[in-house]
Amino acid sequence: SGYPFKFNVSSSILIQWVYLYHNTCYTTNTGQNGFWFKQYSAWTNIVSRNNIFAGTAYALENDSGAVNTESLDYDCVFTTKLPPAVIRWNSVSYNSLAAFSAATGQEQHGRTNQPVFLNPGADDYYVPAKSPLIDKGVALPGINDDWLGAGSDLGAVEHGMQAKNLSIVTNGITTSWLVGVFGKYQL
Repeated sequence: SGYPFKFNVSSSILIQWVYLYHNTCYTTNTGQNGFWFKQYSAWTNIVSRNNIFAGTAYALENDSGAVNTESLDYDCVFTTKLPPAVIRWNSVSYNSLAAFSAATGQEQHGRTNQPVFLNPGADDYYVPAKSPLIDKGVALPGINDDWLGAGSDLGAVEHGMQAKNLSIVTNGITTSWLVGVFGKYQL
């Protein structure tokens, strides 16, 4: 029944930049937003990339009036709310990501796919192999330089495994692997 992040609640400190990269904000609790900038969020610039914001109310809501979205893009916004109102931004509800993008210029490369996880009941938010969120992220130099596959995945957990280095040693071969968390692998 809480919120995915809590920053400077009721504080007079002005937060000038917030970077939200590769987060999974997901709830199945009734009436909860995937992410919510509450009325007292005094953030002035938000940069959001490669996140999953999935709720049962709005996927993304901004009630602050003060939030200046410098750039929201390449995020997955999904809600189970019917009729669908994917995003509520400064008192305006948008029934589709396309409508939000047209009105604000934000989330031009965003997605509304329902996120599927291996076992969210056990806090396993690893995306399965057939997820529509794999390889749909954007490169963030210094943040996700070492993704697996054709591109960065959306959310907090990168999918898969890949041999990064093979070298011949005296008694065989040494392999360095890059693996996503929560995976089970057998060699």
